[in-house]
Amino acid sequence: MLGPVGAARSRRWAAGLSALIAVAAFFPLRPGYGGPIRLPNGVSVEGPATLTFSGPGVCRTPGPVDWAAEAIASEELDLSFDFRSASPVQMGPARLVTLSNGAYARNFMVAQKGVDLLVRVRRDTSDENGAPPLKVDGVFAESGEGAALRSLLVRFRPDVIEVLLDGTAVYREKQGASPFASWDPSYRFAVGNEVDGARGWLGTIRGLTLRVEDQVFDPLRRGDLEMPESSWHVPRRARRLVQFDPSHAALTAAIHMAVFVPLGALMWLGRKRRGRGLPAVMKVATVAALFGALVQVGKLAFEGRHPSLYHALPNGLGAMIGALVVRGLTRSAAPTPRNREDT
Repeated sequence: MLGPVGAARSRRWAAGLSALIAVAAFFPLRPGYGGPIRLPNGVSVEGPATLTFSGPGVCRTPGPVDWAAEAIASEELDLSFDFRSASPVQMGPARLVTLSNGAYARNFMVAQKGVDLLVRVRRDTSDENGAPPLKVDGVFAESGEGAALRSLLVRFRPDVIEVLLDGTAVYREKQGASPFASWDPSYRFAVGNEVDGARGWLGTIRGLTLRVEDQVFDPLRRGDLEMPESSWHVPRRARRLVQFDPSHAALTAAIHMAVFVPLGALMWLGRKRRGRGLPAVMKVATVAALFGALVQVGKLAFEGRHPSLYHALPNGLGAMIGALVVRGLTRSAAPTPRNREDT
C-alpha cells in the first residue's frame, strides 16, 4: 500500500494524464461553439408558391397530414415541385421534402447528397428509413443563383415508383408489393429540412403540390406548414453527442478503454480513503466515466471534434480494469501476518 507521499504523487500523475486526455480530445484546439443556438428561421416565402431556404429553417406540419392517409388508402401519390439548389456540396443527405418521423424513419423523402438526387421510399425491399434509395446522378451539378429551376415529379404506385426530371423519366423501380402497405399515416411533412431539424437544405422550392387521384394538395397555400420566426438550431455535431455511431464502434471503444486503464490505475493508487472492496473500484470507474462524459461535452467548444457520450462507457470500463489490476497486484504484494512478525 502506498504511503501519503506515494498517494499524493499518484494523484498528481492522474491529474496530468487527465489534462493530456482532454488536450488530445480537443486537438487541434480551434475554439468554436457547436452547441444548440437560437437562430432566425432560415426560410422565407416569396410570392404565393415559392420557398427560399437561406439558412437552418423550420417549415413543417405540426402533425399528420390528411393526404397521407388518403394516399395510403388509394395507393396513389404524385409529388411535384420546381427546385434550385444553392450549392452542389450539400450533404446529410439534405432534405428537400420528407414525410417522416425524424432522421431514421420515413415514408418517403427527396434529398440532395452532393450533386446527386436521392429518393428514399419505405417499401418491401427497404428498411424503415427507405434505404437503399433511388439515386439519380449529377442532378445538382449546376447550382447557385445562376442555375435554372428544374422540375421534379415522383410517382408512387402499387407496382412502380418513378422519378421524372424536367419531364423525362430518369429512374423507374418496379415493386413486388405495394409500398403504401408499410407507410405510417401519423408521420409529419417537412420542406427544406427534416421534421426534427436535423438535415437542413439550402435553395429554392416552387410550386410544391401533392396529388392523390383527382385531388391536389398545396401545403403552402393551405397554410399547413408552420414557420416560426426563430427556432433552436442543433448542429449535427451536437446531435452526435447522443447518437450511437456503429461504424468503427469496436475500434473506438477499444481505444477509449485502453487510454483510461492507466488513469484508473493512478486513481486507485491516489485514493485518500483506503477501501479495497468492489464499491471502491466502482467509485473509480464512475468518476472516470463522468470525466469522460465531461470531455465529450467539452468537444462542443472546439471545431472539428466529434462528441459522443457513448464513449464514456468504455472510459469507465477501462478505468475499472486499471483499478482492478492494481488492486490485485498490491493485494498480492502485501505482507502476510507471519512476515510482519518475523521482521
